Amino acid sequence: GLREAAILDAAEEKGELLARDVLEHWDTGRVYDPEMNARLEEQAGFSYSYESDRKLKMKFTVSELKKRAYLAEEGGELACEEPDVIPLIPRFLQEREELAGASGEARTTNCWNFWILQQTMGKKNCRLP
Repeated sequence: GLREAAILDAAEEKGELLARDVLEHWDTGRVYDPEMNARLEEQAGFSYSYESDRKLKMKFTVSELKKRAYLAEEGGELACEEPDVIPLIPRFLQEREELAGASGEARTTNCWNFWILQQTMGKKNCRLP
């Protein structure tokens, strides 16, 4: 009961004191485990081959990126090369532009082509915007 609990407490207290004494008087010059010592030396001696890159800022907010792009464009530079815009105009609309000054017959044909396109798209469950 109580006597066993007191003995266990005393033994635990002695163990803690012994562990503290060992840690306070540790011989740091002695190698206790040569394999572990070699691994620790290897890790402590490691040098990163791209040390200069560690100084570069790697995280940017969206606002910072937008500001950089704006300043680059203001300076005459383009942040990225934009491809030429090629308008995607359906053939029937291109014909409409070509036929803007054409006779009524040409306009009727163009409208007929538009109606056929609508019918074809309707069968595919599509709709024009």
